[in-house]
Amino acid sequence: MALPVTSVEVVDDAEILFFNDVDKYLNSLNEKFREKHIIKKIIHQNIIVALSLEKGKSSKSFSPAFAFWARKNFEKKEITGVDILYCISSKKPVCIYESFYHVIQECHKNISHAGRDKTIAQVAIHYSWISTNIAIHFLESTNNVL
Repeated sequence: MALPVTSVEVVDDAEILFFNDVDKYLNSLNEKFREKHIIKKIIHQNIIVALSLEKGKSSKSFSPAFAFWARKNFEKKEITGVDILYCISSKKPVCIYESFYHVIQECHKNISHAGRDKTIAQVAIHYSWISTNIAIHFLESTNNVL
């Protein structure tokens, strides 16, 4: 059994339950899909670096294939001095693993706790790279808390 790979600073019990459920879900995926299913903070930072490199330049931090993948799938926008990563195909900001709990919680509150389908739709409207299954795990783990 794989150990949890959570590098998130958790604040409350609901958040701990959520990230435990997400880690179980991720560990249940085929090994080659685990890293491709979500984007963690370190990968996010590497994508930003890859997008910041001049065309044809390489970095020792990651492979040329990674840089190609980053350029093909993402774009960087600077908003008030902060680099925001956007998915090219959906034109939405990328939600990283460490932000899942708070992003889904905010979307759930914005729709007045209206349920699973509306929460999933709200998340999908505003963010990319966040799985429907992860939103469902949020609702299941916080069902008695919220």
